[in-house]
Amino acid sequence: MAKRTKNVAAFPSAPFENIALTLSGGGFRSAAFTLGVLTMLHRLRLSPAETLLHQVRYISTASGGTITGALYALYCHHGMLGENPPEEWSFPHFYRKLTTLMHGDKLLRAAFDHMTGPAGSKARNLINGFARAYDSELLFNGATFGAMWENLDDSPLKEVCFNATEFHSGLGFRFQTDGINKGKYDERIGNRFLSVGNKAVAKRLKLADILAASSCFPAGFEPIVYPHDFTYGGLTADELHAALSHDAKQHDAPPPVQVGLMDGGIADNQGIASFLLADQRGNKTDKRKFGLVIVSDVSSHFMRSYDVPGEKKKGFWSYVSFHLLRRYLLASNLLLAAGLATGFVLGWPAAVQALAGIVWGIHLAFGGAYFGLKKLLPGQGEGSWDAMFRRYLPYFGKVRISTLLQMTRARASSVFSLATDVYLKRIRGLIYSDLYDNTRWDFGRVSNMVYELSKTNTKLRKRDLKEAADPERTFPPVPMERIFAPCESIQEVAEKAYSVPTTLWFAEEEKTDKPDTLAHLIACGQFTTCYNLHRYACELESALPEIGPAAGQAARIAGIREQLEADWARFCEDPFFLYHSWNGSQSGL
Repeated sequence: MAKRTKNVAAFPSAPFENIALTLSGGGFRSAAFTLGVLTMLHRLRLSPAETLLHQVRYISTASGGTITGALYALYCHHGMLGENPPEEWSFPHFYRKLTTLMHGDKLLRAAFDHMTGPAGSKARNLINGFARAYDSELLFNGATFGAMWENLDDSPLKEVCFNATEFHSGLGFRFQTDGINKGKYDERIGNRFLSVGNKAVAKRLKLADILAASSCFPAGFEPIVYPHDFTYGGLTADELHAALSHDAKQHDAPPPVQVGLMDGGIADNQGIASFLLADQRGNKTDKRKFGLVIVSDVSSHFMRSYDVPGEKKKGFWSYVSFHLLRRYLLASNLLLAAGLATGFVLGWPAAVQALAGIVWGIHLAFGGAYFGLKKLLPGQGEGSWDAMFRRYLPYFGKVRISTLLQMTRARASSVFSLATDVYLKRIRGLIYSDLYDNTRWDFGRVSNMVYELSKTNTKLRKRDLKEAADPERTFPPVPMERIFAPCESIQEVAEKAYSVPTTLWFAEEEKTDKPDTLAHLIACGQFTTCYNLHRYACELESALPEIGPAAGQAARIAGIREQLEADWARFCEDPFFLYHSWNGSQSGL
């Protein structure tokens, strides 16, 4: 393996300042984990009056990460991190609101209630049911995107990007702004082909609809459609359509009348690509706009092996094919017809004749369905799929129905795995390469993975630490003994958090004194952030002899590291200590 020498010129002049956060997709798993990340950043202090959260200038989110990220941004722009925030806009209130939302299935119930209620101008479907639930007092309470332009002087968070994916050119669609009221702003809402060019209209978009677009994951939802699904009493479809800008010079397709939007995780599940673009915007030098990016990610490179669906070898369908079924239908129809004729001749009771007629009608319907199946598709030429289907349909008629069912399940499960796992992992790897192959970020990136401290990742984590400590492979090296070793209890909590599926609810659990699924994810976000920031601090300190640190740099790094070491000792005693402090005193201090 080639030796990797870090770019010491990329060492931050002011460590732990100008932080960017990216929050990955992953439903409530991501929302809870990233809430743990935020509480840990809120705990660490650069000074008595300033936490690391005060240094977060930018946030990029996708899917479930947008639940936490958008609500956090809304609270920031209402003074949450100011000197004396109103109680209803304080950090403890933000924490309580989000944890209340994620307990049980209340969001799911609200979404179904809204889906079956008055539809208004929106389509009646599940994604719009969720959008209405997000817009209620459960989350945003009617707030609009315009909040991101408010109280900029009082908000340390200056720039946001909530990611979706559009189905016109197949690119990411970014709901983004730095809140500056320019006539023409670089951080366009959309992409280079398609965007919402009218800022006044963009400000009136509901945060709930933006979140619905960002978290509209494939297979679980249908697309949310712009403009009609973004309308409400204060914003019409005509206004929204007029605000849509289409670059005909770069895109040959005609301007769309409507655009389907889905999960931001399809194109950029970690929010990294949007962050890299934000760093480049307006930055004409080789210097970084941000000093540190923390990538919080609940996805992984691990993948379960594909399980081939089995064929059921017992039961009626395992013995018959459509070919045999056709013969049965022909024979039974002839017998029924003969029986009916006999009944009329012999004068059977009318009820018996009617029953025989109904049975005969059912048989005829099934027979007609079979014989008409190959004529259902319109012809499109000899080489088309439908022509081939009609031509070779009789071959399928000779195969056992149980085998056909197995073939159907195999296709459905493999396509689902490709769409929701294989493709996303491939895209994930490519986007991470954009960040890690860029030496400008050698001392400015922290990957914060939900699986980092799990038992599943033990072997890979140790291998990574060994390579980082080997001066023949990495320079400057970081001695392994300086890096935290996770205890058994931390690994168990991380393993459970990592194994939580992607949903927008947490199943009701029996009430006990033991922490529930939500608690495991929040705690995992807290101690994983502690672990990775400590490792980052050790990497910075290992490079200090090479750079000749400026005044204050070493002291600042050591100050953060010492706080992290003290907290790690407490996490090893109780992985939930910080979670309990938030759910007890609500102070987290």
